[in-house]
Amino acid sequence: MRLKGSVEKLLTMPAQQAPITPLITDVQLAAYLGVSVATPRKWRLNGTGPRWFKLGGGSLVRYSLNDVQAWLEKCPAGGEALEA
Repeated sequence: MRLKGSVEKLLTMPAQQAPITPLITDVQLAAYLGVSVATPRKWRLNGTGPRWFKLGGGSLVRYSLNDVQAWLEKCPAGGEALEA
């Protein structure tokens, strides 16, 4: 999925350098993480994904890139070098 202009720039910019904390949609989050659009929705239902916000009377779901990054840092990681 090709993201448009400034949103694409914000998504590829390190969160700490962004002038504001960008909010992204389910579709944008899925594209950013390389997962299906259904995956962030399942995470929300299960309470296992990044923190999210409901805007516009509860119909618009958005994610803060800072929250997404913090969530990713808490996820299990592999491939780390073993100390000798």
